[in-house]
Amino acid sequence: MRNAKKKIELIRDYLPEGCENLLLRWFREVEKDFELVISKERASKLGDFRPPYKRNELPVITVNNNLNHYSFLIILTHEFAHHTNWSKYGNSIKAHGKEWKNDFATLLGQLVLRGIFPEDIESALENQLQSPTATIYSDINLVRVLKKYDKGRKSLLLDDIPERSIFELNTGRFFRKGEKQRKRYKCLELKSRRLYYVSALAEVKLVNNSK
Repeated sequence: MRNAKKKIELIRDYLPEGCENLLLRWFREVEKDFELVISKERASKLGDFRPPYKRNELPVITVNNNLNHYSFLIILTHEFAHHTNWSKYGNSIKAHGKEWKNDFATLLGQLVLRGIFPEDIESALENQLQSPTATIYSDINLVRVLKKYDKGRKSLLLDDIPERSIFELNTGRFFRKGEKQRKRYKCLELKSRRLYYVSALAEVKLVNNSK
């Protein structure tokens, strides 16, 4: 594929050591070209794959620029698996169907076999290798381990604070933490007195720890 080396040069500073040659091989061997974009931080997504809307356009892979090296590589692999699927099947399959799961697990397995990840991340990736999820936020253990490698950011998660604690989200809204419902907590917004389900992995600022 054209411009494979330029793509590696674009993302080199965001990657962990030891993965460049493998990524270069992926980019060269994939049937169809794509545009790779490093995006500013987005609260709603860590990366995405966008198929072309017009015949002369390239599909686009984006990855957020605020991720640590290991998170960046995992998200890039996730989105590249979408591109390999699109290259083979077009828009005829489900976004996170069995074809994507097979491709993502295969690509991720190649990285694991090369010892790219620290032992704790490698262990946390076992679930993704066996049953990939549509978003890594569905894998609480993996997200917790990856956050340990964030530089300059000490993340406090909703899952970490006591029940009935008052906390603030990055939207500036204040809540009281309630009971857990699977992977979310039922939380009371203090201003509106309405109940919301908030992800256990939401980053929060603890305001009051009294009950």
